[in-house]
Amino acid sequence: MNIFCISDSLGLPRTGVKYEESWYHLIQEDNPDVNFYPFFLRDQTTNALWDIFNNYLKYFQPEYTIVQLGICDCAPRIINSKRLFWRFYFKIFQLFNKTELAWRLVKKVYKRNDPNRVIVPFKKFAINTNTFVEDCIKIGTKVIFISIPTPSPSLKEKSTLLDYNIQRYNSFYVDLTQKYPNSVFVLSPLSEGSPENYVEDGYHSNAIGFKKVSDAISLFLRNLK
Repeated sequence: MNIFCISDSLGLPRTGVKYEESWYHLIQEDNPDVNFYPFFLRDQTTNALWDIFNNYLKYFQPEYTIVQLGICDCAPRIINSKRLFWRFYFKIFQLFNKTELAWRLVKKVYKRNDPNRVIVPFKKFAINTNTFVEDCIKIGTKVIFISIPTPSPSLKEKSTLLDYNIQRYNSFYVDLTQKYPNSVFVLSPLSEGSPENYVEDGYHSNAIGFKKVSDAISLFLRNLK
């Protein structure tokens, strides 16, 4: 069996968390008879799915693809720094090595108080994921979404709208399982938001969190046999 894996920083090792502790490494150890292919990139959003499908998946044509994306789409922002105006704004300050000053000025005016001030709006997220699923079905690939993790209580306090957006975006993953039964599946190994699952930032997985993700994937694969 061939499985193509797509993730953002939530699937990658980081300071204090070794690659050998990541869910990607663990599922390879647990499933030696499966060929896994990774496409992991920090800050990756569902906007990348079209390119990933057309440049890789349609040639690999794996039986399954695992998708762990969404947090970079839905996290409320002070501003959308990827927009042309803000990119130009920060570029000017960077020329004078004043990026920190640029952010201080922004934070005096803007607050993280709008659930729709995100990198990928909900409607675009829905289009991205639905189109990706439809393309995968055409080549005989089934899709396993790993739901966006519930943040720890400490992170919820810092970003009060984050949990609201996570639930809203995750609900569309569930909608896809109903729209495409037997072709789309959702695993939710980090839905309880326990601090024990995360590093100090209250969101990226530590060894415990990674193990829960890998266990959920491996259990799903065992049930296929």
